[in-house]
Amino acid sequence: AGSSVALLAASILLYRATQPRRLKKAPKQMKQAFLIEGNPDISKAKIEIKTVDTPMPKRGQVLVKVAAAPVNPSDDGVWKQVDRKNITIGNECSGVVVAS
Repeated sequence: AGSSVALLAASILLYRATQPRRLKKAPKQMKQAFLIEGNPDISKAKIEIKTVDTPMPKRGQVLVKVAAAPVNPSDDGVWKQVDRKNITIGNECSGVVVAS
């Protein structure tokens, strides 16, 4: 009986470890930056911040509560392209993992 209980406990722990978790700190919605219309002159590029549903992390992913996000060269190249429209921008950040 003792080995059956241990096996059951191990199975439950393994199951829980493989399931995505949402912690209390993870909001139901989040802010996301979208490039609405690109332009070589950044002051003329149209960028909007939208409220979207917070995605649930898949296996091997984490959800990060962003504390800081830089504008890096890859973002700079994206918004200069006039044919780029309605895309998510922002490739880097630092913060705290709130779900996995």
